[in-house]
Amino acid sequence: MDEELRQMRDRELVGIVRSGDCEAFELLMDRCHEMVYGICLRISGSPVEADILAHDAFVEAYLKLDQLRDPGKFRAWLRQVALNICRMWYRQHKRMLFEPVEALPEIVHKPEVDPTQIARMGGALPELSPGHRLVLALHYFEGMTYENIAKFLDVPVGTVMSRLYRARQALKEALNGRFETEGEGMSPDELFKEEVRAEISLLLSVFKTQPSAMERLTVLLRRSPRRLIDIICQASEDALLNHLSLLVARLGPDAGNVLIEMCFAPDEIAAAKARAVLNGHMARDKVFRAGGPESDSTASAATYHLADMLIRLAVKPVEKAELLIDLMEKARNATTALLLTNLLMCYPREAFPILMQRFRLQKHDELSPSRALLALCRTGDRFCRELIVLLAGRSPYEQKLGLSGVEAVARCLDHPWLNDATPERFANEVRMRYLWPPLCVEDMDTGTLERMTALTAGLTKHNQTDTRNAALRVMGYLRADCHLDDILACVTHEEQSTRIEAIKALAQIDAPSTFDVFIDAARRGDIPEQQAAVEAIGRCRVEAAEALLLELVESANAPIQQAAVTALGEIGSQHAVAVVRKLLQTGPKGLKRLAARSLHRIGSTPSPPSMTETARRALETVRGEANPITYVSLDAAIRYAMPELRSYDEMALSRQLTKYCGDVAIARRGLVMFGLMSRKDNVCELTEFGKAVWRVEHFIMDHYLGIGVGP
Repeated sequence: MDEELRQMRDRELVGIVRSGDCEAFELLMDRCHEMVYGICLRISGSPVEADILAHDAFVEAYLKLDQLRDPGKFRAWLRQVALNICRMWYRQHKRMLFEPVEALPEIVHKPEVDPTQIARMGGALPELSPGHRLVLALHYFEGMTYENIAKFLDVPVGTVMSRLYRARQALKEALNGRFETEGEGMSPDELFKEEVRAEISLLLSVFKTQPSAMERLTVLLRRSPRRLIDIICQASEDALLNHLSLLVARLGPDAGNVLIEMCFAPDEIAAAKARAVLNGHMARDKVFRAGGPESDSTASAATYHLADMLIRLAVKPVEKAELLIDLMEKARNATTALLLTNLLMCYPREAFPILMQRFRLQKHDELSPSRALLALCRTGDRFCRELIVLLAGRSPYEQKLGLSGVEAVARCLDHPWLNDATPERFANEVRMRYLWPPLCVEDMDTGTLERMTALTAGLTKHNQTDTRNAALRVMGYLRADCHLDDILACVTHEEQSTRIEAIKALAQIDAPSTFDVFIDAARRGDIPEQQAAVEAIGRCRVEAAEALLLELVESANAPIQQAAVTALGEIGSQHAVAVVRKLLQTGPKGLKRLAARSLHRIGSTPSPPSMTETARRALETVRGEANPITYVSLDAAIRYAMPELRSYDEMALSRQLTKYCGDVAIARRGLVMFGLMSRKDNVCELTEFGKAVWRVEHFIMDHYLGIGVGP
């Protein structure tokens, strides 16, 4: 951006924007977005809603900038625009009939409150009901007097005073029962300016012959959702479709429904444009987490609304499957792709041949698995039968493709910690796991698995090195101990890379009868082979190799030396720990770090005392079970804790949440903060967003996961 512009005052920038320079408006957004977003967040109580409201405030300000009489008071005027946008939002949500206020003083009154307390209040506002949150935000953060709040809400001053009293009481309770989150969520995300710029550009194009008739896209489409068809059909440039794809999250459910319908329109050009808009949205879609990095992320409201509409749309299942696969492959993030994949699995018969076609077109040497492959893994036996055909073929390409599929299936079967899982926990793992979604061995046909494994074992004798090595790697993932002889035969192969892959496969199988192979290779092999063998010794905790490892710690080769230290830590015997501790004190710098990691891994560093049995029983009494399904997952909370689409008593809902969420407080707060649920008079009710999530998640439960949730 031009440095000269940056030096200008707001008054001068307003004049430049009025002359048609959007770059100057972006600079005004840079200067004012924190103020605007803060207003929107405090009044709405939801980061999702605040982002939408702040966006609308800036677009509204751009469209009405000619109405600003004194450019020197831009910030005060923009503040009022944001307040009126929030006020209209509140009216729509609370059905309060009042008109926008023409003007209010910028700061009429500033209550005498400690700034630290103000910060704590801001963090607790999302805990409150919309009415309580609104009067507190207007009084303490926007500095309004009782009289101005009364004018703002169109209620008597006495009503404002009583509301403020009750709101302070509710705030006090919220502050006493929450953790500190000062300052969180006060800034829009990085795409904010791009989205504002996209709407302005789109409106300038749509209303180029009638600029005075311009109004925000949400207002336009709320009044006439089908106007979206004209906008899309008349978009002659890819740039306009790209602008619209940035704004899908702001179209509203009715316009979103029109967009989904257009994807199946008889007019192929119109349908292609609508799909391009949806693909662009998926490539940018955002997710959110209710409880920080440890919590599971949740797909956006726009994606859930679109999925909800697609489920209910009266078109052929195969057409739905085709669209879902396209969107799944275009999705920007794993959370969105995962939701679409689970929904796709509700149409398995229609989806499978399309997925197989795309799988056959993929490159077998791709570093990461394709989304088509990950979806196919969920189909279990049917995919395995197709893999058998590929493995038995004569084409090296098909054989390698088959091996990549078998490796993926093997990883999905390798979830031993789920062997004793409850049906709900297993279903939740299937729903929430993006990479290698678990398959239940008991649900697989034994003959199919055996045939697939036997064909893979046969490829360990292949004359092409890359095919042979891929087969050995897959045998390790399959834990194919019944084919040990085929793997052992490759330990002495003339190709070094094959010998290394054979050692790695044997390490994964972890059969004591093969441990001598590791010791022999660690003593006599070439350096890469020796390193693989030492790593295998550590992985399998071969105590008989401890003396050899102690010798290798003195090796002149750094990788061998490091592998030996790591292996000693993994074995964890008293003597091994003593050697690693000595290295921590006297060894070279590189080995010291490695020794520290080894000691940490074997638990020789002090750790907090474990929970007592009494405390554990007490926790189980409160939660109803020892192991909740998830730490915090908002869609899982809706999926399991709310078996019916209805309102819930707050206490009863909390008891339900304790069964499924590790941190009930964060889950309950996240449901409200991110707009899935509203709470009033101890009654919790799903919002329109929450209802869309409920319908989509329960559709997946009924049609894919096959598990019902009782009260």
